[in-house]
Amino acid sequence: MYTNTTIRQIIRQGMVTLIAIMAIAIATSPASCSIHHSGDNADLRITVNELSPQPVEPGRDLVLAVTINNLGGGVASDIMLTIMPDSPIILKNENDRIMRFDMIIGYGARVETYLLHIDPAAVTGNYEIELGTTWTTDGAHREQNLTVPVVVRGTP
Repeated sequence: MYTNTTIRQIIRQGMVTLIAIMAIAIATSPASCSIHHSGDNADLRITVNELSPQPVEPGRDLVLAVTINNLGGGVASDIMLTIMPDSPIILKNENDRIMRFDMIIGYGARVETYLLHIDPAAVTGNYEIELGTTWTTDGAHREQNLTVPVVVRGTP
């Protein structure tokens, strides 16, 4: 059978399809494709590399490895990294509670590893380790904090 289709109908159908495809592409694309750049200032971020084991049992050791990344082009100086775990989580070396570094160069990083112990009397639950870093860049004092969740599971 023959269908009576005009060029105008074909163009209209093609335009509707094109608009629908563009609307889907816009709706599913990321809001911003910009790259983070802090210019000539230091911009430190703490990230967790390792937290193991998870969950951890009472009476066992826990390893926490973190990286302090300088996302900016400037030098960070007078850096202090502080760890503050919840009460059933014990820092095995008290000298690691506050660590001091002279500097981290622009786009550089520093890795630190903590050895922690879970109190044998700890009850099953969710706990936290607070990490904080402070530094100076271009005469300004800055800080960044990170909360690391820890799951303790087992019987004391």
